[in-house]
Amino acid sequence: MPVSERAIVAGVRLSHPDRLIYPELEISKRQLAEYFHGIRAWIVPHVEARPLTLLHCPAGIASPCHYLKHAMALRRVRIKEKTKVGEYLVTDNIEGVVSLAQMGIVEIHTWNSTCEDLERPNRIVWDLDPGPEVGWKDVVAAGKLLRDVLATLGLRCWVKTTGGNGLHVVVPLRPTLPWTQCLEFSRAVGEAIVRAEPARFTLTFRKAGRERQILIDYLRNN
Repeated sequence: MPVSERAIVAGVRLSHPDRLIYPELEISKRQLAEYFHGIRAWIVPHVEARPLTLLHCPAGIASPCHYLKHAMALRRVRIKEKTKVGEYLVTDNIEGVVSLAQMGIVEIHTWNSTCEDLERPNRIVWDLDPGPEVGWKDVVAAGKLLRDVLATLGLRCWVKTTGGNGLHVVVPLRPTLPWTQCLEFSRAVGEAIVRAEPARFTLTFRKAGRERQILIDYLRNN
């Protein structure tokens, strides 16, 4: 096997390591795996012990991709869904994260709760999703506004990028409340901001008509 076809990152052997996952940026599977390994001190605490929903692009993002909830690799947890019991992938260490890159996973979406307490979230997330005519400075200002609103309620938050044009504002919680109450609270915060500045913000998910507005997506808490 040619050298270019062999690579080991965090003990995980990569197949086709030089395959371009992001062709326009010329980023290969090997580079993605090495990036995950380089940020292991930050990414592992974020994903560990949480059920995952994954964007699977085995041939790179220029080819067909699909969302993957039920995977047949690594640790799995059985979760009762509306009509069946699903098996969700869980990773607890950097070897597991690098294995996701090997599988062709390009997006890692975590639940707001952990496997040990699925029905009580330990964080709330607001996704600030800008319309196409909203500039980055306005998205940053929206994140700061949401931070200030949460501070008035005695809540501290942190921010992360989304992979798109928006931001996620995240509040850590003690896992004491059910999903329904977390959803109700996150919606109420969004409604208060929209009432105060309806020209800048919206809770309407339909894209038409909100080109210059930022959607406050609270449904990640559902």
